Amino acid sequence: MDRPAPASHDDAPLAETLAAARAHFGGHDVLGTRLGAPAGWLRAGEIVRTRAPLDDLLAKATATTGGGRADIGGTLLAEGYAFALALRAVGTLLFGTRIPAMAPGEVALEFAGGDATITGVAFAGGAYGVAGDEREGDPALVVVADEDALLARLHAEMEGHLAPLLEAIGAATGRPQRALWRSAGDRLGGAFLWLGEVVGMRERAWDLGSRCMQAGGPLAVGAGYRVLDHAGIAEPTRDRRGCCLIYRIAGNDTCFTCPLTAERERRARLEARAAAAAAAATAAHPA
Repeated sequence: MDRPAPASHDDAPLAETLAAARAHFGGHDVLGTRLGAPAGWLRAGEIVRTRAPLDDLLAKATATTGGGRADIGGTLLAEGYAFALALRAVGTLLFGTRIPAMAPGEVALEFAGGDATITGVAFAGGAYGVAGDEREGDPALVVVADEDALLARLHAEMEGHLAPLLEAIGAATGRPQRALWRSAGDRLGGAFLWLGEVVGMRERAWDLGSRCMQAGGPLAVGAGYRVLDHAGIAEPTRDRRGCCLIYRIAGNDTCFTCPLTAERERRARLEARAAAAAAAATAAHPA
């Protein structure tokens, strides 16, 4: 398939989609997405090509575990990286039925916090859309047959970008490739869940996410979207396939969506949350 031409100018198709996303949030760049190559940002392709950036990011991610567990640090880095890419792609999908081209050479990353957390993503500006897109014919936009084909393209772009990174993380930390791909797939599915709630498009996001997570490839871990309604709380959630291992560090528990967390434990946590909310409300407005 042809790749779209880079285009960072303001009237490029992807710039148009990002503008629609900013307008939804009152002009704020909630997605943290730019076009072009901002000065001082790290080129994604350099992370694996030179290894020094990867070693630095792994050391920072491992430091957050408090136990020096490189396998956990590698998992957290893989998850955070995959979520950062997926969040931006799902955002452009929801606001414009387009996704960015995401080869490593087409992406730059910002780490403004000085740790391994990605705070901004910049794309070269090429995008994919569906046949009938009003910008069809623009060299910065490659169209595919329909929405399902666009979701398959999203998989291909994510997989192509992540493959060398996850291979390098696995080699450096000993974390199995299958486990890293499950974690990355969970973050792709989670991006649909999280953003659907933030922008008020749950039905649309869950539909797209469910179809996307049924496609082939290592990221297709299934969607599992559902609402857990208990103790007066209706919690939108999903059934994850991978575990980040953070529970193996003293003082931490399994995550709410972790496959190791039993359903009765999830309900107990909702009960505790409801009780805490009730206590806070009572304290704020005593009888």
